[in-house]
Amino acid sequence: MKIKKLLKRKPILDLYYSFRYFIQSLKKRDINKEYKKLTILNDLKTIEQIVKNNKSFSRFGDGEFLWILQDENSPAFQDNSEELSKQLINVLKSNEKNLLVGIPANLQYKKNAIWLDKFFWRKFINEYGKKIIKMLDKNKEYGNANLTRFYMGYADKKNTEIRIKNLKRIWEKKDLLIVEGEKTKLGIGNDLFDNANTINRIICPSKNAFDKYEEIKQKTIENGKNRLILIALGPTATILAYDISKIGYQAIDIGHIDIEYEWYKRNAKEKIAIEGKAVNEANDDSIENTEIKDNRYEKQIITKIL
Repeated sequence: MKIKKLLKRKPILDLYYSFRYFIQSLKKRDINKEYKKLTILNDLKTIEQIVKNNKSFSRFGDGEFLWILQDENSPAFQDNSEELSKQLINVLKSNEKNLLVGIPANLQYKKNAIWLDKFFWRKFINEYGKKIIKMLDKNKEYGNANLTRFYMGYADKKNTEIRIKNLKRIWEKKDLLIVEGEKTKLGIGNDLFDNANTINRIICPSKNAFDKYEEIKQKTIENGKNRLILIALGPTATILAYDISKIGYQAIDIGHIDIEYEWYKRNAKEKIAIEGKAVNEANDDSIENTEIKDNRYEKQIITKIL
């Protein structure tokens, strides 16, 4: 058997990443203790804050922290800038009553995470943890930013359907305004949002959306009244959900939820490309530009900012 095929086998990968995780765990153990002092709500309690208390939700993943630090390893679909960093810090440190700020539960040890994710976050904390912990408040209650990552990162996936059912409570019978990248197409080709009443869409750039932030914000305000606003737009979504919450709108930074759902429906074992949709984490993006023909999608678009 060829070495490459052997290394793709799950037991071998698990052994490989568990060993790498163990090595990373021997480093900078003091910073790990600091992250254990943070209060991060579980998925269900995060959803309760959104559904019962009508909270908006801004999420911080590894990318948002890297954009704050203006690190060269930040995701390529949004350029670093002083303004982006400043705005993200404002959101992270905010105490708006209508907003729940989410940070990854993986910053603390997550028992049911796959070994690849455990290794990734342990390494991430070792490299950036001391800078990030200074921006976080041990007296603050955070939501789980991984809320929308309900499938691929779990070692035991038996409760995936329950997690999806709970997530769908957020937009149950709601009129939605979806603010998304041109290649995102939330819910197109699947039934993820079939329990919503109506859907309108604002289509934005797939790359460097923050460069057109003020225009995106204005169009969202104009069209988002009396609607639940779902935003899938990288760090722009994090900031927009915060700004919208301050004027009484409810906005959810929804992130990769659609791609996770596509992976779940396909019973995917790794992060694969999805026809017609942007998947910045897939190794192969050859089918990203495949056209999805859906008349519903075209009718739902009320404006484009490209």
